Amino acid sequence: MPSAALFRARTLVSLIQGLRASRLPLATFDRTCGASCCCGESRVSLREITFQESKTVMKTKLSFLLAMIFIISGCNSDRKNSSVLNDGNTPKTNSPLPERAYKAELSLIEPLTTIRAGDKQTVKIRVKNVSDTPWLVYGIGVGTKYRVAVGNSWLDSDGKLVTNMDGRYGLPADLGPGRDVEVPLLITAPTKPGKYILQFDLVQEGVTWFHDKGSPVLNVNVQVT
Repeated sequence: MPSAALFRARTLVSLIQGLRASRLPLATFDRTCGASCCCGESRVSLREITFQESKTVMKTKLSFLLAMIFIISGCNSDRKNSSVLNDGNTPKTNSPLPERAYKAELSLIEPLTTIRAGDKQTVKIRVKNVSDTPWLVYGIGVGTKYRVAVGNSWLDSDGKLVTNMDGRYGLPADLGPGRDVEVPLLITAPTKPGKYILQFDLVQEGVTWFHDKGSPVLNVNVQVT
């Protein structure tokens, strides 16, 4: 049983026991001071004790009522959370993202037109989650399965793939729908000069590139000198 549910159950049992223990011991009072007793002082004492214990009972009942409201609302929250966790569109750790989550918008923060052959350069990419599903961070290490990372590929001027094993940089934090983040990506230019297409995309490591799920890529024409 989850700890929250166990706490609510223990609270309920404790309050029920307290409610039972708070019943007025009227029979004891009757034996102490019978109906025909002429002891005014004793009757006053009896009324005072009965009044005080009645207040105790009322407080106990009120506590019981408030606890029941707490328990019922907690159970409703558990059911709601359970339904969210069972939703096929809700991301889960250590698993592929839901199909509807593979929607991104990428933009280059600073323009890049030329780079020397074989040079390394850090470019800044703005990544926006345009899906209705949050992206979870599964880790930032290279080769971390299921992490969402920005990656780049180099294509020749005809669009033929040269390499897609260049830069990788994992998202630094969970990214909710409509949110964006700036990601630094270290790229390495091809060793042969010429005109190239520098292509940026998101990848969920060990699962898929986002463009294979229909998400648009970012293409930048670059002259390698």
